[in-house]
Amino acid sequence: MDLTDGDAVVRITAFDPDLSLTHPAGPAAPRILVTTRPAPPVPQGPMRVQPVRHLRQVAGAKHTGLFDSLHLRRAAQLDGFDDVLFHGDELGISEGATWNVGFFDGRQVVWPRAEHLPGVTEALLTGVHDHCVSRTVTLYQLPFMEAAFATNAAVGVRPISAIGSVPFATDHPILSELRDRYAEIAAEQPH
Repeated sequence: MDLTDGDAVVRITAFDPDLSLTHPAGPAAPRILVTTRPAPPVPQGPMRVQPVRHLRQVAGAKHTGLFDSLHLRRAAQLDGFDDVLFHGDELGISEGATWNVGFFDGRQVVWPRAEHLPGVTEALLTGVHDHCVSRTVTLYQLPFMEAAFATNAAVGVRPISAIGSVPFATDHPILSELRDRYAEIAAEQPH
């Protein structure tokens, strides 16, 4: 892909083609793989997500082990949803297949406190919005939330119209506010 064609999503993966599956503690000589794809249009429309009991392996680390996440995303799409949202019993809601989830409870932005991959967009929004908290969010609490949204570096802030059968307003003012604040964050200049 010619990067002069427009915006792109760039993924940089460190890997070691010589690392043995039978002896992963052997000497490592990592290499870098750079892949690109066209960036999706922003803003993206609302999505309906299916809650599924699941926790990504080594959830706090970004890795290429996405088989479970993409398999569950596919199953959700075959069920008529756009994507999947992971949750556990006592752990509550954690994250989407490739995105973080946030809520607005009428007073503050709520980031679920569960094992998940801490997202860059989540961190940036927390840094520019004065009223953010992290706490456990369960499926039973969803009807008490005013808005739900997905975040990741490729799409910024994307409204969630429903989690399972629980609907959310996709025109809630908090969504515009978060998108605006995210857009105002100065981009880092290449070195």
